[in-house]
This record gives sequence, C-alpha cells and structure tokens, in this order.
Amino acid sequence: MENENYIDIKNKTQLSPEQLNIIEHNPNGLTKEGCEEKLKLWQKSSNAYEKRMYEVMLKACKKFAPSGKTVDGRTILAKMPNGNLWLSEKEEKE
Repeated sequence: MENENYIDIKNKTQLSPEQLNIIEHNPNGLTKEGCEEKLKLWQKSSNAYEKRMYEVMLKACKKFAPSGKTVDGRTILAKMPNGNLWLSEKEEKE
C-alpha cells in the first residue's frame, strides 16, 4: 500500500507555501528583468526549488514592479519596499 503523503522529490519539485506567496505577491519588488536575472543566477546552483520558483514566477507573476533604466543606463532589477533599487551591473563601453 502506497503512502498518500509520499512525494518522490527526485521526480517532482514541490514549491513551499512561502515560495507560492513570493510568486503571487512579489514582496521584493522584482521586475521581469530581475526575475530573469535571479533565474540565471540560480541556474548555476543545484537548488531545484529556487530555480523552479523563478521559472514559475516568470510565467505566473502578475505583480512585477515596473521596468526601467537609470540615467547611467543600468536596468532596474528590483524596486524594494524600503525604496532601495537592485540594479544591473554597469556595462563597459569599448
């Protein structure tokens, strides 16, 4: 008899309620570009849960912060509730 509460984590990546809340409400004010950057950073990790969260967030989040660029040309990746911004690195001009 199989255990109904058993989840084969090798074949299924279940997101936690906290991760689902992050996907739905975007409390850190990520822009779409910021979410793409987070996913790119997590792709280098073996943490399948964080990768999955940002993959789902890219498809399902309806509350991305507005995108934009700073005066020096950097992309705004997140507009945090405390007013701070997470910005892309400055691109080197050749």
